Amino acid sequence: MKTLISIVFLVIGLVSFGQTINPFIEREEQMINEINTLRANPTSYIPKVETFIKICEKKIQMVADGKLKTTTDFNVDIAAAKELIEVLKNTPPLPQLVFNADMYSITKAHGEYLKVNNSTSHNSANGDLAPSRMDTVAVNNVTENIVTDNGTIYPTVLVLLVDARIDGRGHRNNLLNPDSKFISVYTNSDTWVQNFAN
Repeated sequence: MKTLISIVFLVIGLVSFGQTINPFIEREEQMINEINTLRANPTSYIPKVETFIKICEKKIQMVADGKLKTTTDFNVDIAAAKELIEVLKNTPPLPQLVFNADMYSITKAHGEYLKVNNSTSHNSANGDLAPSRMDTVAVNNVTENIVTDNGTIYPTVLVLLVDARIDGRGHRNNLLNPDSKFISVYTNSDTWVQNFAN
């Protein structure tokens, strides 16, 4: 009986300890699930993109009516979103990404570095980018998305997918890369770091 009680307390302690280390781990799992939902059925995101366009159109009207002051050109967002709809229409279901624990430790380290330095840079302290940081992990073609963590999951994925004002749509390409097999994501509560590899 004492042994059983000791085991129960040990398990509770380990669970509590794990939650202390990373209270955001549930959201990280949700992010991976959302990305895999997108990849499983890319066309399922089209209604979300259409809603995004309507929101941009409302903001344009608000600017015209003097109800919103901004220098943002929402027409750029609309154009990128319309382009995205055509991409999603022509993207077949993609392989599901598998969480990679070795990648995660490096993704997390970079996310913590960004938090301490109040940064959103792809470069680490010594200037390394994600492929160099992960050269000890048995993966290839490492890519990275970094985006503000505003507390939401699918809208964050949507912003990365639309990828307005990003030359080459790098974030979108990372999410929809058919060759990617592995993923790791980390949030430091201010920023998401997402790494992909094959």
